Amino acid sequence: MTRALIVIDVQESFRARPLWETTSDLKIADRVNRLVRLARRSGDLVVWVLHSEPGSGDVFDPALGHVRLMEELERADGEPLIHKTSHNAFTTTNLRQLLTERGIRELTVCGIRTE
Repeated sequence: MTRALIVIDVQESFRARPLWETTSDLKIADRVNRLVRLARRSGDLVVWVLHSEPGSGDVFDPALGHVRLMEELERADGEPLIHKTSHNAFTTTNLRQLLTERGIRELTVCGIRTE
């Protein structure tokens, strides 16, 4: 396994935002699940990343209960779930270490905030 799919920010926090239904892809969970199934069939690692802002009092504050994968997503047992506190998934996490330790050389990235 030298490839990984990284799923970024496909979480309930975004659905809790006021403009979600008018400005977003409402079928994103279905599209992500399709990519996840393809990655697993190819033997690729799937890594899930959630954004949180502890103490912020908004939808990204874990205390409010929205910082979790969207209900429809199909995370398998043993697939890494990483919580980030900055917009960059590599800055405040062990993502780089995890990918390096597993010998990952190629990445596919999908999600909501993937810039």
